[in-house]
Amino acid sequence: MTTSDSYKQLLVFASGNAQDPLTWSNVPYMFINAFKRNYPNIEISICDIQIEHPNSAIWLFGKIYNKIITPFLGSLCTFNRTSIYQHYINAILRKSVILLKSEPAILLSFDFSNLPPKRPDDISCLLCDWTIKYEIEEHQKRQPTYFEKRKIRRQEHIIAKADHVTSIFPYAARFIEQECPNVQVYYSGKSVNIDKNIPANVNREHSNRFLFVGNQTYLPGLCIIIKAIKQYNVKHADSPVCLDVIGMTEEVCADHDSHVVFHGYLNKSNSEQAERYYSMIRNARALIAVSDRWVGASSIMEAMSLGTPMIITPNRELETMFGKELRSGWWCSYSSQSVLNAIEESMVLPSRKLREMCENAIAELDQCDWDSLVRRWARNVGIDRE
Repeated sequence: MTTSDSYKQLLVFASGNAQDPLTWSNVPYMFINAFKRNYPNIEISICDIQIEHPNSAIWLFGKIYNKIITPFLGSLCTFNRTSIYQHYINAILRKSVILLKSEPAILLSFDFSNLPPKRPDDISCLLCDWTIKYEIEEHQKRQPTYFEKRKIRRQEHIIAKADHVTSIFPYAARFIEQECPNVQVYYSGKSVNIDKNIPANVNREHSNRFLFVGNQTYLPGLCIIIKAIKQYNVKHADSPVCLDVIGMTEEVCADHDSHVVFHGYLNKSNSEQAERYYSMIRNARALIAVSDRWVGASSIMEAMSLGTPMIITPNRELETMFGKELRSGWWCSYSSQSVLNAIEESMVLPSRKLREMCENAIAELDQCDWDSLVRRWARNVGIDRE
């Protein structure tokens, strides 16, 4: 592997500590660690652009803005998308670039709304999931408000100025290219957010436990799953199934019984909690994720990489990644009856077929590690001449 000798430093911008696994679904953390492994001769500097100081004037103003003003302008017109915030962040970005060594640098922002100012020989890069317009139209299924349109134009202007733009989702990459026709947008490729060697499990024929992973944002979907579990256990009282819930506590959902076990949030940085987390993934008959908008792709791919079949509602991103015919599980609609049908089918699936489904899940994520993603990104950017 050879790298361009012109670039000796990478400056990373993230909203939060990029070296903390809890920041933005592990993405900056996984990216930086993989970059260090593959390009040890390139020095990495990290800039946290999050407003860190509670009770500071700008922090307090942001809280008030989001509480009082945002509801009138549109759900995505938050303080961090205002001109005031942008001026504040731009000052941080400029200061960070000024402190760089004189050699050309790679400037990478994990936010499509924040592009660091570059010097003549620097490369400015954006790597994120989706844009404001994508979130409104694809997830919220509506048209942007007048004020949101202003935020969209500002963001598209920023994207157009970048030297290199990457989305971690394939359909989002195409969507951004359509909205910004003069910009080439790369798809990063699938990635699995596991930073350790955990063996997969394809022998799940004796498992009667299903798994849900998600925070309170996904509570409506969880309620549908719990209803389906109840319906199954009424029909099959002699052989009930259980649901393990990771990411929420039982207080958020009163309508459940002893067959639903809440484990709360499990921090994978904690070895004991990580062991519990991965044990449940490796032993679940299937992971269930249903939503009328979006299901968490990172937990889905993480589970698949360990051989866990899926019961999930389709969306454009997942269908683009895994195809309209899901070889590693069941597509289902956003209803308890559809989830119930998938659970029943999974429980009567012959052992050979279930094992094949587990193997298909693993195969879908073969070579989707972060080292491969980072090397592909580096080749696209032009810093890797392999």
